[in-house]
Amino acid sequence: MNVCNFQAFRTIVKSAHSWNLPYSLSLMSTIKERAGKGVKPGAAIVIDNFPHRVTKITQGKRGKGGGFVRAMLKNLTNGSCFEKTFTSDEIVEFADLEKVKYKYIYRSSDNFTFMHHETFEEMQVQKDIIEHWDFLVDSEDMEVKLLSFNGRVIGVELPNTYDYEVVKVNTDKSSAGQHSATLNSGAELMVPSFIAEGSRVKVNVHERAYLEKAQGR
Repeated sequence: MNVCNFQAFRTIVKSAHSWNLPYSLSLMSTIKERAGKGVKPGAAIVIDNFPHRVTKITQGKRGKGGGFVRAMLKNLTNGSCFEKTFTSDEIVEFADLEKVKYKYIYRSSDNFTFMHHETFEEMQVQKDIIEHWDFLVDSEDMEVKLLSFNGRVIGVELPNTYDYEVVKVNTDKSSAGQHSATLNSGAELMVPSFIAEGSRVKVNVHERAYLEKAQGR
C-alpha cells in the first residue's frame, strides 16, 4: 500500500471508529467462488453483510446429491460462532479484507496499541476483536496485520508461528509426558516435560500448540 492509499485507509478507519459506521453491500469488496473450492480454514466469507472467518470444515457427499462443506464460522464483528453447511457448487461471497502491517507496542487495560511500520502512526484496538490476544508480546516489536472490512478494523492477524520464552512451568498440570507452561506473553499451553523455565519454544499461534524448541536454544 502506498502512502496516499494508507492515508485514505487511516482516515476511513478513524471515521469508522468515531461514527461506528454500519456495513453496506454497496461498499463491500467481495469475491464470488464455489464453496467446494474456496470454503476452507482461514477463509473470510460474507453472510448477511458481515464477514465471518472459517475456523474448521468437514467435507463429504450426500449419495447422488453431490458434495457438501460443513463449516464452523466465527463472526468477525461480534465473535459469535455457528455452523453452516454449503453444497459444493454453491456460490459464496468471500470478503476481500484489507491487511496492513503493524508492530505491536504495548497494552493498556483492554486496549492494545500497534504502530505502522513506515509512518509510525499508532492505532489502538480493543481486546475483544483480537483473536489469541494473549500471544502478543510486549517490547518485541511483533509484526502483525490489522484487518479492515468496509473501512473498519475488525481484527488483528498474528504470525502463524512465533518464538516465545517459557517463564513458568506447572508440573501439577501434566499428562502423557507434558506439562503446562506459561509464556512471556501470558498465554498458557502444554509443552513436553523436558521444556524448562527459560527455554525458548516455537509455537503455532493459531492452534495454540507447541511445535519445537526454538533453534539455538
